[in-house]
Amino acid sequence: MGCVNLRHKEYHILNKQYSKEDYEKEFASLKLNTHAGREAFASRFKEFRMTQPQKAVEGEHNENVVGDHVYNSKNSYGCYDCKDLEDCVHCTKVASNVRNCVDYTAWGFKAELVYGSAGCGDNAYNLKYCSTCTTNISDFEYCYLCTGSQHLFGCVGLKKKKFCIFNKQYTEEEYYSLRDKIIEHMKSTGEWGQFFPKHMCAYGYNETIAMDHFPLTKEEALAKGYNWSDYEPPPPTVSKTIKADQLPEQIAPVTDEILDWAITCETSGKPFKLTVQELHFYRRLDIPCPKVHPDQRHANRMAKRPEYRLVTGKCTACEKQIEHSVSANDSSQILCRECYHDLIY
Repeated sequence: MGCVNLRHKEYHILNKQYSKEDYEKEFASLKLNTHAGREAFASRFKEFRMTQPQKAVEGEHNENVVGDHVYNSKNSYGCYDCKDLEDCVHCTKVASNVRNCVDYTAWGFKAELVYGSAGCGDNAYNLKYCSTCTTNISDFEYCYLCTGSQHLFGCVGLKKKKFCIFNKQYTEEEYYSLRDKIIEHMKSTGEWGQFFPKHMCAYGYNETIAMDHFPLTKEEALAKGYNWSDYEPPPPTVSKTIKADQLPEQIAPVTDEILDWAITCETSGKPFKLTVQELHFYRRLDIPCPKVHPDQRHANRMAKRPEYRLVTGKCTACEKQIEHSVSANDSSQILCRECYHDLIY
């Protein structure tokens, strides 16, 4: 528990070996079934992790890849949270047979020649500047929410269509003639080659995954031209509201009555409820009730992830130049893949 860089080991806490009996005693002494115990151990682990070597980037079975959390890929640059890429640049959160794609975010599953697009996938071919288009699609430009179609330009919400511009049907000859004229005009205005304008986004910046990796305040987002959502869901209908610091330290004293209560998040002040499934889960694992809103829990987890960028440095062991995603707040020892492999194996 709380270990770093170990392989095929048992009964370790913070990389220290214990007998089975001593491990169980030490584990019990940590009181991880209480808020105080969990917070204390989290602090200890953070300090311990700083003393341990870290791998420059996460990734396995790659060839000629620069990025982080990339797996089973080759010839790809500047990619993050991806799997099964080939010849891709600046792709994020895409996986499963993704080929020759650039500036592509989510999701993949047999995608080829996708450029400047987001939220598209499932057998997608030759897409440019599209959003949320899915399933057996090809030759799209500036399309949104279209599916099962081919040869569309500037279309929204079409299904099983061909040769349409702005949702209007054309013959194949008419389609290509008008498409070329529109593109020529867009080039003259500087619009061609750009993704949809920011103001067209149906969501506020704070409602998108951009907020997970590039968090902004409302003022910063608005200054950059993004939308912002001030929507707050109505408070839950409950019989009672309690502050997080009024929760028991352990789950054992918590009765089913809490399912009819709202808990005020200790960080954001937002009220939230527990579900039956959550309560059963916490009881089964002997985990205390959470003190923070689910949205805040998600933000806390994301804050622990490295940024979507790499920095140049040197391997602590062999001193060769490497690109890494490890922050100085995570570890002062950063190893290249080869040195890390030697350490673990």
